[in-house]
Amino acid sequence: MIRFLVTVCLFIFTLVSYGQGDSLVTSCTKYYEQKTVAEVEEFKQLRKYKFLRFLPSFGYSLQRADFIVSLNTNGIISYLENKQIRHNKISSIILQNKLLLEQDLRTLTLLKNKLKEVQKQQLTAQKIIEIDQKIFKIKETQYNQAELEPLLFLQAQKHIIEQEQKLENINYQLFELNQTLLNTAKWNF
Repeated sequence: MIRFLVTVCLFIFTLVSYGQGDSLVTSCTKYYEQKTVAEVEEFKQLRKYKFLRFLPSFGYSLQRADFIVSLNTNGIISYLENKQIRHNKISSIILQNKLLLEQDLRTLTLLKNKLKEVQKQQLTAQKIIEIDQKIFKIKETQYNQAELEPLLFLQAQKHIIEQEQKLENINYQLFELNQTLLNTAKWNF
């Protein structure tokens, strides 16, 4: 029953907040669902023989040579307190894992948005390089035909190299973001 409630709560929260269809979101949700269920299972107690706590104690007194029956309410009070403590601990586990899930999903969303942004920058840089290469070929042809001054040709060549370096930096940034995303996705199994 607890597994069902945990699953439903976490799954509904995830679908409402982050949408469905994303394998990382699904993986993250499943991880925290299983983690919560495992932690809750630790605090479940076996219910066998719990009725024995409430039975009166029987004994025999050697001094008076008769039987003694005693009923201790400490067992009942202890049972009720332990039941409340277990309930509070289970609620705490569920809430803590829900908060961890929310944090991981927010981090995941931020990283994915940053990744999309850098991918757009990469596409733009690639288009700029393609255009600059066409311009450079025209200038190279003009330079070879002695129609362009060497200084302008060298400036065009320098500009191409700078643009290629900018694209390499963007590619490296994409690589770093992908690695950060994979490292952050500790729950991705």
